[in-house]
Formats: sequence, C-alpha cells, structure tokens
Amino acid sequence: MSYKKDTFCILPWIHLYTNTDGVVGPCCISDYHEFRDESLSISGRRETNPSVLEALNSKAMNKVRLDMMKDIENPVCRICYHQEKLPAGSQRLEKNNSYHLNKDNKKQSLLKNTDKRTGKLKSLQIEYLDIRFSNLCNFKCRDCNHYFSSSWWDEAKKLNEPWNSSLYDFKKYNKDTLPKVIDADEYGGLMEKIDPILKSKNLKFIYFAGGEPLITENHYKVLERLIELKKKPSLWYNTNFSILSYKKYNLIKMWKKLLNKPPWNNISLSISLDGMEKRGELLRSGMKWDKILENREIIRNECSRIVINVQFVWQNSNYLHSIDFFKFLLKSKFVEYPNNIKIHYLHDPDFMSLKTLLPEDKSKLEEKLNKFKKEIQSKFSEDQCHEFVWNLNSCMKFMNDSDNSHLLPLYFKNMERLDKMRNENLLETFPEFLKIKERLNV
Repeated sequence: MSYKKDTFCILPWIHLYTNTDGVVGPCCISDYHEFRDESLSISGRRETNPSVLEALNSKAMNKVRLDMMKDIENPVCRICYHQEKLPAGSQRLEKNNSYHLNKDNKKQSLLKNTDKRTGKLKSLQIEYLDIRFSNLCNFKCRDCNHYFSSSWWDEAKKLNEPWNSSLYDFKKYNKDTLPKVIDADEYGGLMEKIDPILKSKNLKFIYFAGGEPLITENHYKVLERLIELKKKPSLWYNTNFSILSYKKYNLIKMWKKLLNKPPWNNISLSISLDGMEKRGELLRSGMKWDKILENREIIRNECSRIVINVQFVWQNSNYLHSIDFFKFLLKSKFVEYPNNIKIHYLHDPDFMSLKTLLPEDKSKLEEKLNKFKKEIQSKFSEDQCHEFVWNLNSCMKFMNDSDNSHLLPLYFKNMERLDKMRNENLLETFPEFLKIKERLNV
C-alpha cells in the first residue's frame, strides 16, 4: 500500500452511486468491481434488500472511508491517484473543489457523521445522486460494452468474453443466460428508496447516465417527482442526444418546469460525441449526425438556457481528427466556449487508449495540439478556455506516460471482429490506420 499527503475524497460521504445492477460503489470511475458485494445491491432483487444507508455502509465502502481518513491510497481509487501523479486532473480533486471540501468546516462535518473506528456513516447526507437505472441503450459505441449498453447484447454473446474486462465479468453467464437488459429496478421499489433523498434539503445535484438516460423510464419518474416536489436541483446529463421525447414524455416541457430563473442555469447536457459525420457514426454506432445537429437547434430555439457541453472521449481511433472536430464545435457554435468541451481520455479497453499510438504519431499529435492551444488562447479569454487547455495538457501527459504500442495488433484484431459483425469498415472511414498497419506489418 502506498501513501501520500492527501487521499481524501468527498464522494464516499455525500454521494450515492450505483451501477446498472444497483450495486453501490464509491463513484463511476472507481475500480469497485474488485470488492463488489452484490448482496448489497439496492435494486430490490437480492434477498437482503438493504437500505441505501446499509449499502453505503458495506464493508468495502467503510474501508474506502477509513483509508481516506488515514491518508492511505485505497486501490479502488487508483485512477484518480494515478492521474494526480502525472500530474493531471482527477475527479477526486474536481469534486472536492465543487463541493467545497475545504470551506466552512465541511470536512469536519463529514467526519462528525462518521464512526472513526469502523468508517460507517451515521446518517444519510446525500448531496449528489448518481444512479444508473439500466444498461438500456440504443447505441453500441466501440469503446463501450454490454454492461452499459443493451445494444451490445448480441455481439457480447458472439464474442463470449468481456470487451472491457475491468468492468464486467461474463464468466458467470453463458450465451443463454446473459441478460440483455440489466435493470437496477428489476423488481421495483428503487424509487421508494431514493424518494427520501429527492425530498431532502441536502440534495443539490443529480447526474443522469446509463445506458442512455433519455430512453429510461425511471429518469422521467425522477423528473416528475421533482416537479411535484417543486424542487430544482442541478441536473447534469451524459446523453447520446438521439431523442428529445420518449413515450408520453416531452423533455423540453419537463425541463422548462425544472429550470431555475436566470442567471443560474441548473440543467446541463453533456452530449457524448467522439467525432462528427461518418467517423463519429462509426465510433458511436446508432448515432445519426444529422439528428444530433437537428436536436441541437431545437434546444437553441426552445430551451436556450440549458447549458450544452460535449463529452469527448479521446482514444486512438479518433486521435488524428480530434482537432478538426473541436474546431467545428466552436465555429458552428455547437458549444459556446472551449471550456464546454469536456475531454476524457480512454482507459479501458486498454487497446483503444492513446497510449497505444506509435511514438512518432504521439509526437505529431503533440505538435498539432500545441499549435491548436495557441490558436484557442488567442481567440478566447482565459476564463473561457483555461479548463479546456488544461485538459489538453493532461491528455498529452497521459498519452506519453507509457508506450503501449504493443497493443495495436490487438486493437486491429478487435476492430476487424466488430467490422464483420456490424458490416462496417474502420479502415475505409479512418484510412490513416492503413499506414499504421503497414508500419506494424499486421
């Protein structure tokens, strides 16, 4: 076990995160699959059927809090700690700042609500709700897997192995028992469990992801309940932005009822886009680029106070065209400022990471990015672009942290497998990879 000066993260104290099966973990990027206790799912499908507080006080969650109080790096939080050592940004640092950990005796208040010997929380003080109600999704992105997208189901059965082994264990299933839809509320009762949190004066922020939240029934039930309660917490979406209405629900009408009065805009859409036109459509199978542009105009015309961000996952597939994509987003006013482009670098599957690029390709990308940064800084104020530029620098640090180009043959092998299943052709859409294959002789 390694030690560092500060390992504390506010999330295990104020945050309820469940994955698509209802199992509680520290956060969405943690390696909590290593200690998953499925008997502590709040989905209602387990015989124990624990309360939210019981699930948050699992043995593993208590250990995370105890380690943080002792400034010990728990391995479940390795991604944040690794990013900070690069040094680069991390979700831990961002959330500590967002939720004012070091102001107004916030940390002391959290510790007062914690048993110092066991790490147990004495009561719920949830400010941040993040429940992935289901893996139901109408896209099957190349960097995703069946655990987060039901559309991956057929291919998952054909592959008969995890596409992303760090997230989902397929070994406990066979081709006949692998469920297509993983539902955190399969047996009902989940909404009743989280209702006290929705009512609570502590709740400030709800994050909707999935699966795809805009085709998930419980997402709309949460919005209906908030409207009924006349509550307007901050709502943040990670969405593929493919629809703006579902069954009887009209999202624009519901959002208008939940928006705060100007100037505070409490609804933000982080639209998952990894490229545009044919390149984007291949990486995010199911996406129709024209529909994305159409929906953007609807928001602009009917609900302009909603903040639009783009959630961009940087990976080896889109590395070469990333700058062109960023330029389009800004020139077309798809997003208002560079800071509205939220960059994440792909960790898993590891064969799709930026770290797999050949050294000479990394150098070329870095040269282009440094030039692009200067262009951005000349056109926008520091307040409008500092976060974006900082993320560009972080991605370069991540990319150069190690040379994983030995994984490129595995990348091409797996892309060919998907091409055959989907009747697609990566090399036609991204012809630059033909030269990379030639250099690798694969």
